[in-house]
Amino acid sequence: MRFTELLRELQSRDIRVFIEDAQLRCEAPRGALSEELRTAIASHKREIYELLSPRLSNERKIERIARGRLYPLSFAQQRLWFLHQLDPNGSDYNIPTAMRLKGDLNVEALHRSLKELVRRHEILCTTYRMDGDTPVQYISDDANLPMPVVDLCSYSPTTRADGVNQIAWEQAYAPFDLARGPVIRAKLLIAPSTEGTREHVLIMVFHHIVTDDWSSALIYRELATIYSAFAAGRPSPL
Repeated sequence: MRFTELLRELQSRDIRVFIEDAQLRCEAPRGALSEELRTAIASHKREIYELLSPRLSNERKIERIARGRLYPLSFAQQRLWFLHQLDPNGSDYNIPTAMRLKGDLNVEALHRSLKELVRRHEILCTTYRMDGDTPVQYISDDANLPMPVVDLCSYSPTTRADGVNQIAWEQAYAPFDLARGPVIRAKLLIAPSTEGTREHVLIMVFHHIVTDDWSSALIYRELATIYSAFAAGRPSPL
C-alpha cells in the first residue's frame, strides 16, 4: 500500500496516528485497525514520523483566522453540505449521544461548560450558507447554546422510561438547519434513580459536518475537564 493510499485509508476509518514519548501510536475505533493496516503503518513508519515530527509541524503552523467572516468549504464540508441539500429534513448524518450522570450535578456549571466548549472550537460556531451561487461557511462570535431542562420526577417509573426514550428519539432524529445553526444541540433530563437519588441524562446531538466519532470523544473529554473546573469555582484549565 502506497503512503498516500495509507493516509486516505486511515482518514476514512477515523484512525488517529500520533507521536507520544517519541513513539508512534495509534488510536482507532473498535475493529477499524486491520492487520493489513498495521503492516502498512509499520512499513511507512519513517514517512509518518517525518510528517508528524515537531520540526515539520512548526513549519506548517496553522494561523488563527478571524471570526465573523465567510470562508470556502473544505472538500468534506462540500460533500456533506450537498447531501444535506438533497434531504434537508433528514437525520442520516446526525450523531447522537445520551450520557447518564449520577450524583449531584451543577446544572448551571454544565450549561456554562457547554457554551465554553462551543466558544473554544470554531467548528461548533460555524453555519453554512450561500454567497451568491457558492456555499460558504460563516464562523460566528456567538457561543450561546441552549440547554433545555426537562424534569421527569413527577412521572411514574414506567412512563419516566418511556419519556426518556421518546425525548432521546426526538432529539436524535430532528433535522438541523445548517444555514441558521446551531449545528449542535443539548437537552438535560432530570429523573430520580432506583436508589432514590436524582440522576440526569444529557442528550447531545451533532451534525456530521462538524464532528466524527474520534472528535466526539475528544469533545466529551474536554467537557468533563471544563465542568470539573467550573463546578469547583475555577476557570477552565484548557
